[in-house]
Amino acid sequence: MAESEGLLNKLIPYKECFSVFFVEKAVFDGEYKTYRGVFIKTKENSWKIIYETKPVFKIVVTGDTIQLGYEGEDSEIFDRREYKNPILEILFHLENPEKIFEFKPLGKDAFLLIPKGDLANYIRRGKLFLRNGKPYIIEIESGEDNRVTILLEKIVPQCD
Repeated sequence: MAESEGLLNKLIPYKECFSVFFVEKAVFDGEYKTYRGVFIKTKENSWKIIYETKPVFKIVVTGDTIQLGYEGEDSEIFDRREYKNPILEILFHLENPEKIFEFKPLGKDAFLLIPKGDLANYIRRGKLFLRNGKPYIIEIESGEDNRVTILLEKIVPQCD
């Protein structure tokens, strides 16, 4: 683990604020869905996830509060500790994935992800693939027919 830890600490070099453009492909009970979005970490240490749906779906996390909903509609507000969503947890921990996963090398640019803590209740296992030393694809499985693949298209320093 120590060898992979040093590498993982350098995966997202932008600590203050950054944006991650991604494509999420999900299979739940045989139903396929694809979403495109952007994950934004702000200077104020809050996060935004904007899905390019019609209408746009936004998730905003500030402190322990999650606010989510479609643009133009009333948002729902949740306590972050009670809103269990493994995809959000993975995105929130892109800078420090070792907090939610143990890593076992599968090769030069691939790791087996073993979920820790509460995440183990929702995810059976996952894989992380790197391209040019940066995270590129995250695959997770939560059951026999439930899988999510997150393709990280671009990671950029960007503050709003």
